[in-house]
Amino acid sequence: MKSNAYRATPVQTRAVFFSYNNLPNLRNFGTNSAVNLPKALAELKRRNVYKVAIAYGVIAWLLMQVASQIFPFFEIPNWAVRLVVLLLIIGFPVAH
Repeated sequence: MKSNAYRATPVQTRAVFFSYNNLPNLRNFGTNSAVNLPKALAELKRRNVYKVAIAYGVIAWLLMQVASQIFPFFEIPNWAVRLVVLLLIIGFPVAH
């Protein structure tokens, strides 16, 4: 045992990595008054977020109507309609 150097085990390394000293200062989290709501809404308008949201909502509504009307005709189970609705809801944030 010639080496006296300290060697951290993988568990100790993870403990140091996830220590509270490495986290950002959250004392004043959410109190930043620099966020300007009208400016943020104008940026959303500039990026056409409203248009995409409305278009996605209309197309999703149309697909849900088609699924609820056509699937029973082809004897597709009811869970498939629920799956279509669920996938459209999950896909909404992705479309933006």
